[in-house]
Amino acid sequence: MNQRVGFESFTEAAELLALAETRQPRVQTAPSRQSPLPNVHVEVRGVGKVYTSGRQRVEALRNIDLNIQRGEIFGIIGRSGAGKSSLIRTLNRLEDVSEGQVLIDGTDIGVLSRDALAKQRRRIGMIFQHFNLLNSKTVLQNLALPMKAAGEKDAGVILSRARNLLQLVGLEDKENVYPSRLSGGQKQRVAIARALMTKPEILLCDEATSALDPETTHAILELLDDIRQKLGITVILITHEMAVISEICDRVAVMHEGEVVEQGDVAQVFRQPRHQATRALLAPIKRMIQRAEVFGHEPAYA
Repeated sequence: MNQRVGFESFTEAAELLALAETRQPRVQTAPSRQSPLPNVHVEVRGVGKVYTSGRQRVEALRNIDLNIQRGEIFGIIGRSGAGKSSLIRTLNRLEDVSEGQVLIDGTDIGVLSRDALAKQRRRIGMIFQHFNLLNSKTVLQNLALPMKAAGEKDAGVILSRARNLLQLVGLEDKENVYPSRLSGGQKQRVAIARALMTKPEILLCDEATSALDPETTHAILELLDDIRQKLGITVILITHEMAVISEICDRVAVMHEGEVVEQGDVAQVFRQPRHQATRALLAPIKRMIQRAEVFGHEPAYA
């Protein structure tokens, strides 16, 4: 079975590869861990995660080190089973680490009390591959849930925030519609708006475009970049598609068998991949381009 790489054409693959190889990070590269880290928003230090079931022990993460800059879009890529989802779930402590630390603005979230953790989580929004909307509630009612859960009782405040965000994501005419009447792209826009209701500083995206077609994926990525620029939030996304990384990310970490095997500016990683896992992820794109060059056109497949 051919791996989906998220491109509609060989021309698009070539254009995105060229874009990635010349992309300059929009924020200053993080300094080394030996130096002060004034602009680091999220720091992962030596994180490991082990799952146990009876006598079975699975080491999902090993010695993960990351510095994620405030206001950047940081991509985490790897094939299924690489540990991406386990890692992103440690960033808001949906999963506790087995070793190491996750620090947000210098605070170790692993030592926070229940109340302090709940407050911290309101600063972190999250969107998912399958949207996680409640089908029994309208778009507006779905958006209201995070603020109600956070203790907001003023219906006017909730309504104003929801309507502002629906305008931001281009769905101001859908507030009374139920999710079953929305397209996949519209559902993801609602999910993004819901994740922003508590005014988070960090947005976690767990395979947020994997269930979408290429055209809708492009539109959602444009929206995420627009939100980052308008709201100044830090976006951390995981994906298995190099097309997503090339289009939107400033920097990228490549995961393989529970470890970060390579990380850096997108342009650097695409031009000079050092690890075999990175080269394997890039290979489908480069094969498409090579075939187009050989055939002089975009070959059709039955």
